[in-house]
Amino acid sequence: MTQTEMEQSIWGRIGKYRIIPVIILGMFLISLIFTYLAFSTPVKSKETVITHKVKYIADFSCFAEARPSVLFPQGEKIKDPKNLFTRIISSIKAKAAIRITSDTPISIEGESRIILRLRADELWSKDFLLMPERKFKFDKITSATVLEEIYSIDVNKFISFIDQVEKETQVLGGNYTLSVIPVVMARTSKSKINLDFSPEYTFNLSKTQITTTSNSLQEQENPIEGTQEKLNRVGVGFLTLPVVFARYLFSCLVIVILTGLIYHRRVFNTVQTEIREDERIKLKYGSRMVFADSGSILGNKDTVIKVGGINDLLKIADEHDKPLICIPEGLETAYAATVYCVMDSNIMYIFEPVRHEG
Repeated sequence: MTQTEMEQSIWGRIGKYRIIPVIILGMFLISLIFTYLAFSTPVKSKETVITHKVKYIADFSCFAEARPSVLFPQGEKIKDPKNLFTRIISSIKAKAAIRITSDTPISIEGESRIILRLRADELWSKDFLLMPERKFKFDKITSATVLEEIYSIDVNKFISFIDQVEKETQVLGGNYTLSVIPVVMARTSKSKINLDFSPEYTFNLSKTQITTTSNSLQEQENPIEGTQEKLNRVGVGFLTLPVVFARYLFSCLVIVILTGLIYHRRVFNTVQTEIREDERIKLKYGSRMVFADSGSILGNKDTVIKVGGINDLLKIADEHDKPLICIPEGLETAYAATVYCVMDSNIMYIFEPVRHEG
């Protein structure tokens, strides 16, 4: 083996042991980052969810009683009329029913009432109480009627009220509307959220006619939000892991990788020690050495003297002007490892580096 080949072989061994810790250290840092991420992420968190999908359904209906007239000789009850003449109508009765439904059982309580609102465009408005406030309470229901009432509307009374206002204000209101407004104020005992609903059933009113303009069926959805706990997850590339599992996993990885790093350091130190004791000599003094390839030479001398270090052997070689011979392990010698010697007549000076077992 030439000097160059020997150096390449030695540095190749060292390089192999130097690359491995770089890889291990990179894995350790990555695992450490994910471990920090896992421990900095709460195990659980609260999120807002829809606990109930509540729907209000308002159902209106009305019928009018007409006095005997040219149009209605015998008088007549007219159901859900679209257009009426106030002079031949004796009374109007209407019905309002409010029902609450939920996709899951819910407990609700609250109050309901009905008001009648008379408006004169944007000039003025006046509220009249048709049904006083009533309380209701239902436990774990998916559907319940919270308001159902039949009431009478005295049209002539409101026409007289309009006449009085116009007389006092000297201002004509123009278009008048009469709106039936059921007011429902509901609460859930758990979430304390108000579920208010105020549909309107409106009539256009004049001194000669009254017409309906609203839908008889009106709905409103009112989802109820609440909070619930969820287990958080940690993103690892394309995967997401539960926080608890991620903490255990990355903690174990950090410990395993750290153990591997310590073990490799120990092995690397051993390799470096071996190189310092044996191959370092070849690297430093290889140009002065003669390398033996074969032969049983260590048994042919009368006297074999062991020296304590390579420097002692070099001093002897210089004093006697003899070459420094390297006998690699594997040849027929009495030694298991590589030895270095200087031959002088029948005396052999020998140095055997300490062999470290990894």
